[in-house]
Amino acid sequence: MTINSGRELVFKFSIIGRCDYAGTCELIIRLFDQSFNQLRSTLEQMVSMGPTAFLSPNLPFSPEQLRSVRLEENRLTWLVYMIGALLNGRSTSSSGSLVDSDQLDGGLIAGVMRLLQFGDVCLNLILQLLQQDAQLSNPNVASVLIHISSGAIIRLELAIITFLERFRKIYIGDNISRATKCAKKNPQ
Repeated sequence: MTINSGRELVFKFSIIGRCDYAGTCELIIRLFDQSFNQLRSTLEQMVSMGPTAFLSPNLPFSPEQLRSVRLEENRLTWLVYMIGALLNGRSTSSSGSLVDSDQLDGGLIAGVMRLLQFGDVCLNLILQLLQQDAQLSNPNVASVLIHISSGAIIRLELAIITFLERFRKIYIGDNISRATKCAKKNPQ
């Protein structure tokens, strides 16, 4: 798939997904939660082996664990792009149904924000490993962690940046009142 065809798919989804917006949001949230929970569970299993597992020359992680991390990161990447597309495809009219759209958007946005918080936890773990790594004079921890995700984490970060740009455009740009309605759905 080329970059342009991926963009075209996301653009088309932004239009089609709004036909039955409540149903689309429900499906996206369910798929997002499944992938997020699977990724979190797999990473927790890997971390439970302790920091030295990341520092050993032979990684103790099973191929299934590595595949699961890569698969869920790729799924979450597409889901974050889809959530951003749904936000981008919202109507600029101020009809009465817009309140429901704001609440539905809030559910989608809450998932991505939860993913961002989880990313912070993972970043803290990486920092701890790097600190321990510096003590053991083995500079390969960062490359091991990137190897675990096989670059999928970079694609996920790009999807989150795209989502944040769309969120800013729709909710923070000229219409600060919409951000207030959306925040009621996600009080964090």
